[in-house]
Amino acid sequence: MNARKWILVVIALGAVGSLTWRRGGGEPGRPARPTLGNVELLRAAYAQWKADHEGGDGQFVLPLHWSKGLSSEYTDAGGTVAFDLVEGTLDVALEGVADGSELDLWLIENVPGERRSVQPEPGDHMLRVGRLGPGAELVAPIPAEARRAGFELDLVVVTPADVAPDRGGLLFGTPDLFQRLYSRDQRTAALAEPSARDLHVGGLALLLAPPPQQTPIVDLDGLDDLVALGEDLFFNETFEGNGRTCGTCHSATNNFTIDPVFIAGLPDDDPLFVAEFVPALNSDLNGGKRFEIPELMREQGLILENLDGFGDLANRFTMRGTPHTLGMTVSLTRPAGSLNPPVERTGWSGDGAPFNGSTLFGGLRDFAVGAVTQHFTKTLNRTNHVDFELPTDDQLTAMEAFQRSLGRQAELDIARMAFTDVQVAIGRDTFQNPNQGKCANCHFNAGANTSAGTNNNFNTGVEQFLVNHPDGTGQPRPRDGGFGTNQAGTFTSVTPNPDGSFGNGTFNTASLVEAADTPPFFHNHITGIRNGTGTLPDTIEGSIEFYTRPEFANSPSGAFLGPIVLNATQIGQVGKFLRVINALENERNAADLSKRASAALSAGSFDEGAVNRLLTVAIADVEDAIEVLEDVALHHLARQRFHQANQKLEGAKSGPVGKRIEKIDQALEKLVQARADMIVE
Repeated sequence: MNARKWILVVIALGAVGSLTWRRGGGEPGRPARPTLGNVELLRAAYAQWKADHEGGDGQFVLPLHWSKGLSSEYTDAGGTVAFDLVEGTLDVALEGVADGSELDLWLIENVPGERRSVQPEPGDHMLRVGRLGPGAELVAPIPAEARRAGFELDLVVVTPADVAPDRGGLLFGTPDLFQRLYSRDQRTAALAEPSARDLHVGGLALLLAPPPQQTPIVDLDGLDDLVALGEDLFFNETFEGNGRTCGTCHSATNNFTIDPVFIAGLPDDDPLFVAEFVPALNSDLNGGKRFEIPELMREQGLILENLDGFGDLANRFTMRGTPHTLGMTVSLTRPAGSLNPPVERTGWSGDGAPFNGSTLFGGLRDFAVGAVTQHFTKTLNRTNHVDFELPTDDQLTAMEAFQRSLGRQAELDIARMAFTDVQVAIGRDTFQNPNQGKCANCHFNAGANTSAGTNNNFNTGVEQFLVNHPDGTGQPRPRDGGFGTNQAGTFTSVTPNPDGSFGNGTFNTASLVEAADTPPFFHNHITGIRNGTGTLPDTIEGSIEFYTRPEFANSPSGAFLGPIVLNATQIGQVGKFLRVINALENERNAADLSKRASAALSAGSFDEGAVNRLLTVAIADVEDAIEVLEDVALHHLARQRFHQANQKLEGAKSGPVGKRIEKIDQALEKLVQARADMIVE
């Protein structure tokens, strides 16, 4: 490759590489600490992403939109910034800008340090590109400083004219994890090229295509440390808030979610219950402003969310269960032509994190910002650097990497699965039948996507079920409007729905592969309503039964699909099918965790705590498999194998290393046998 091409094309960001450099990475020769996330599966997902994106023309387009978390004021404006990496230029085009508005474009590198966050702050590297002209457009050279070695693009910001980003950003955009990984690939390849070593090869981490004659294969050896850092942040970082962590509501031993049974086992001083013992967060002591509703949390596993903004904490909120975070890589894809942002479908309504999720990152990165703001605060003022410390850009990257590494990274092919139980096979066929179960219309291959491979939203009438069957607690549960329309969070910029909610009434499709052991099954936990008149069992069969009820039949989705008529036997058969694919996923994940624990033990020098965390979560997965099968007296022999596997895994937590490895091998043998009892492969 000639020198000029390297200068023009290789504008590499390297933010992920710098994360391990900033954090120190790993010691030479030291085995990577094993994590609950599967780094190899994440590498494979990234390799597929790279294969889908390479071979382009050096163009990279980044959305620019208002951010609920960072914008200084609300605006309907939005657009794109397109980087031409061959010509070394960028092109900004916005829509919805008020006539006469003058705007500037900036490139930001967040500088790490104490009390710093993803927000543009004094001390960050801020490069002003230029002023947008008539029609809110700008074509300009990529600044020379952005090409210098070491500059790492974290944010693109549009501000009012002559206003620095740390004083008033309006529109924001940022690269995601895979774009950052790709940039690291390109930087590594560029610096390895002899003709490029003496060139001024710089930063910007954009999506660029290597030339056809050179496709560098770079071992992302720092990815292990990145995922390990993300795991540590996920479970241990409080962000200087009220004591909660991401793991408070997403427990690794409870399938990265929580439910009433799990909650009942927590001590009363657990950070989950801060609304009960922190006066500023207790509505009985702070003038009626609600942070949580403890009775609904304990009885139904419901968490309070200010999805429509923080403008009326006493009355304007919704109550939602905690969704698990497994297999998210295969459940985030936005349907073509749907609202963008959000660029990824996250959360129960698919529009991102509470009051922070519709724009800035539009995916997993954004979710962490929203979660800290919503759930980690010390007071209801929710002031950064006072009530909490927002995550840094590096922390967001690490947590995104960890979350993307959890669970399965590929869809099942349920049509090809040969089940050993005839009732399970019948349940699969009913599930697939477009004239009977009709489940595959929204849950193709029992996942979260349609057959088009996108994660869609639907109005299934689940909110109306709660109206018809109130929970009997007497606690407020305002109508949940689903996918948000009240972006400004002011309650005046958008006319509410007749029921007082904001939103278009649709909710996101959840994956069913992991569903049987990850209640709640709906965002508002309508199955097994406690202390009230609930009429649906709190089981996977109860969630299936909902779709035979009038609330679904009378919903927009029910009107489109037509009535679903299933008798109790058929509901049980579909339930058995979902229970078996859940148990198979439990087995897959338990085996994977066990193998990684064995590999760590075999390395000679290992982290004892990390190894036993792998084994503990593997055991929890096996226990889940036993439970979902035992509840309907299914696969007795497989359950015996699972029990035997767990005995071996428990024994592998201590003792001589050789014996521990031997016990893991024995457990793996039992897991293979249990799988063979359920499916022929």
